Amino acid sequence: MDKIVVFGSYPKSFINFRLKLLVQLKELGHEVIAISPFDKEVKAELTKYGIQFVDVDLIRTGKNPLMDLLILIRLFFIFKRLNPDIVIPYTIKPIFYTGLLNFYFKYKNYPLITGLGSAFYSTNLYKLIKFILKTLYKISLYHSQTIFFQNKDNLNFFKVNKLIKPNQKIKLINGSGVDTRHFKFEPVKNKFTFIMISRLLEDKGVKEYLYAAREIVSNYNEVNFTLVGPFDSNPTSIKPSFLDDFILDGSVNYLGEINDVRGVLAKSSCFILPSYHEGLPKSTLEAMSTGRAIITTDVPGCRETVIDGLNGFLINVKDKGALVEAIEKFIQNEELALSMGLESRKLVEEKFDVNKVNAEIIDQLSFTPSTF
Repeated sequence: MDKIVVFGSYPKSFINFRLKLLVQLKELGHEVIAISPFDKEVKAELTKYGIQFVDVDLIRTGKNPLMDLLILIRLFFIFKRLNPDIVIPYTIKPIFYTGLLNFYFKYKNYPLITGLGSAFYSTNLYKLIKFILKTLYKISLYHSQTIFFQNKDNLNFFKVNKLIKPNQKIKLINGSGVDTRHFKFEPVKNKFTFIMISRLLEDKGVKEYLYAAREIVSNYNEVNFTLVGPFDSNPTSIKPSFLDDFILDGSVNYLGEINDVRGVLAKSSCFILPSYHEGLPKSTLEAMSTGRAIITTDVPGCRETVIDGLNGFLINVKDKGALVEAIEKFIQNEELALSMGLESRKLVEEKFDVNKVNAEIIDQLSFTPSTF
């Protein structure tokens, strides 16, 4: 039996993105431990499945190197106590921490690149900071057994910038997958109900969604826009006062954070994610599995989810006019949402089923021979 640590910076992602993988590793007979900042509900849910939860104080968006050093020291003692055989880190800071610790602890390291992060897309970030981040990636990935990528653009970025070794073993996977039995196909009932589910960040295209909703609502009757998702500690988070203006004028119905989004997806006709960059968005996959047409941006991570004109439309990033135009296509053709939604469901079943994705990840892991 191997001791497997899965390390992420956002505790709820263990439930929303990784639970099926954790459970499948547990069912194979391994000891599975999740490391993340503390969350009482997440810990209770993981415990139900026999998965240990170890909390560590980690600030996802913190930029204090001294604080990061202190966290690294705490993690050193945690890893010394746990003595894992396999580590699967995802998101930028866990990948850095575990990669650095891998120089001392000789565990098998399998980082999962879920996107570059907003730092690499920021035009305001100093070149020195980006250089430091690239250097940290190069060092952290050095001893990795296999590096998982969720889209070709991210993989090419790492190759072009020589962040991975020429002989490094890499594996391209279809995101984190989606449970197609949990997110069942639901026929479209409400013809003109558009929905966006996301953390409320500028980088997710929330502002473009809100401005497009305002324009459409002012020109068309019986068209509704729903927004679901939490505010965030990220510097690019939308301010509540900004969102309030769109709620008050009736442009959008804001429902806050919802743990189970199946109900709101079932009431929608089309899913919208005008994001600036992604790894491969789980929210879009869930909408596709439900049988929803997709409007999203032609950027890394998002373009993998849509065959333009078949199951939705790809638009230019930060282009509110193109978003409005795409929405109007669904308003002017009532059957489009249904036909494209059927294609979304087919695409998910073929490529993005969580069992297929997890099988590809597990197949890459090098278990101790005595495990079987």
